[in-house]
Amino acid sequence: VFLKKEGRTMGAVHGVYLKYVGLSAVSGLGFYLMDGSATLGERRLASDMRLVAAAGVLGYSCLLNGLIAVLFKLEKGMGLIGKDPKTGQIP
Repeated sequence: VFLKKEGRTMGAVHGVYLKYVGLSAVSGLGFYLMDGSATLGERRLASDMRLVAAAGVLGYSCLLNGLIAVLFKLEKGMGLIGKDPKTGQIP
């Protein structure tokens, strides 16, 4: 994909979505591994809450980055970030 603006071109950006795929995969793996099966004795409630919070953040990151990758690949959703359809500029 090349964008021309005032005589300048933007190089190929076809692989940019792969960073979102990677982030989604790593976050998903982290979420999957934090199922709580590996316990070492009794844990305090605060520790459990930290694990729940961390798992929630990893799950959210997995879904969000996966959605961004899909939208990027489909070339949809540019209006969500305010991108001008004619010029391609982002405010």
